[in-house]
Amino acid sequence: MPITTIATHIEPGPQAATQAAAVLSVAQSFCARVTALAFAAEVTTGEPPAEPAIMTEAARLNVQCETRGRTSYAQGIGPELAAQGRVSDLIALPVSTRPSPAERMLLDAAIFDSGRPVLVLSPGTSAAQPQRVAIAWDGSAAAVRAAHNAMPFLEKAESVLVVFVTDDKEPRQADSGEAFTALLLRHGLRAGYLPIQRAGRTVLAALCDTARQNGAGLLTMGCLRHSPLREVVFGSATTDLLHGDATMAVLASA
Repeated sequence: MPITTIATHIEPGPQAATQAAAVLSVAQSFCARVTALAFAAEVTTGEPPAEPAIMTEAARLNVQCETRGRTSYAQGIGPELAAQGRVSDLIALPVSTRPSPAERMLLDAAIFDSGRPVLVLSPGTSAAQPQRVAIAWDGSAAAVRAAHNAMPFLEKAESVLVVFVTDDKEPRQADSGEAFTALLLRHGLRAGYLPIQRAGRTVLAALCDTARQNGAGLLTMGCLRHSPLREVVFGSATTDLLHGDATMAVLASA
């Protein structure tokens, strides 16, 4: 399914224009329209409204765009974004280097409650026209959903790299990285497979490092919710993503 509609949240304030530009450039590459929720997730006073910055950038890029304020204070900001995401093809969400609790709440709801893929845009990252896309593979259902949700990006890319962190999991032959790469090749994509080691890094850091070193401009990964105890003991790539540790654009799916 092509990407025709993108939902986003833009925080009022001086960063609104930069956030809007990151999202709107993706919309421009897909000829998609944008629905921007422009309300404060943070408790702020005196911040300039986001709407003028969004609409000015949309006009410059010739992207159809509408802004909406908060429709209800009875539900939280996360459910508000998730609801808009369910009637969109993609959620694109700019995040800070160290996301605040409100930003993490929005990101968590977008990934786990919307049913849609979420493009996480850390500062300085872009996914408008990635020439190469890296797929984080571990044989899980979430990884499968993430890869297939990324098809609009994969089809525009020149090549695809399937990356598997081998330290913690050994998929069966049927759902191995090699088998999934073969599936992508049957879809007409230029795909390769690369098993890697963490080498003392977190899984997310290892994935981002490998993706960038191999020329990828976008990483797609599946996300899972874990118990609080498991998070404390083992951590996870999903937790690292929610904490703003991605060093490149990430397309996340639950």
